[in-house]
Amino acid sequence: MPISMGGLQSKTPVARRDSGVAANAGGWGLMSQYKRPMVRKYPDNALMPADEMIGRRMLRGNLLEDADALTRMASIYKKHGLLEEMAPWMNRVYEAKKKGIPDALHFLLTGNAKAARETLKKGGINLVDDPVPADPNDPQNYRWKFRLENGGDQDTNLKELAAGFLPSSILSQ
Repeated sequence: MPISMGGLQSKTPVARRDSGVAANAGGWGLMSQYKRPMVRKYPDNALMPADEMIGRRMLRGNLLEDADALTRMASIYKKHGLLEEMAPWMNRVYEAKKKGIPDALHFLLTGNAKAARETLKKGGINLVDDPVPADPNDPQNYRWKFRLENGGDQDTNLKELAAGFLPSSILSQ
């Protein structure tokens, strides 16, 4: 049996099938047998619908800031004859990103109205106050009130706003 400088084994012992020790690929120890496997909706990204993959990359990554990725997407759409249909959507999404709308949307959905206001200001949308929920007592209500610097008030449903540039599969989660 190999011994390290501290007197402990330097290698993990190999469990024998008849030893009664619960061993699996995920780890060792008594509780390892109770570890729940991670269940993924799409175990392989190749099986995920394209619109959902694009939407997830827009929300969680830097897709809209990566000109090369957008150019590749446009090339793929063109190759498959979809550029005419997809170009207006890509332009809307790109314009929304420049204004900070997807990032502000994320902040509002997590309840951070101050960060949403700052993000919109960087994108050129100036608000008088932080946005407020239209009905603060209903957490499932996605309507928010915005007071614009030019004097206008706007009541916006965040789900409807997001529907313009995110796939419906993401909005239903």
